[in-house]
Amino acid sequence: REYSLVQARALLAEHGFKPEHVMYYNFKLIIYPLDVWLPRLTVMQSRILEVLDRTPLAFLGTGFIVRATHE
Repeated sequence: REYSLVQARALLAEHGFKPEHVMYYNFKLIIYPLDVWLPRLTVMQSRILEVLDRTPLAFLGTGFIVRATHE
């Protein structure tokens, strides 16, 4: 399933978890179909842009991982 960060936080809270940290990944800025035709370029570009996770531009990541604790 795909969730927005707001949906993921709500789902975690509903089950007694408290989100503590969010890390974004997969900074894919190459548009379709170029991302399919040039997969190595897409992966290389995403790796280079992973530093964005530590900036206000983290939301550009297409995936995220939430670290949470159970209350």
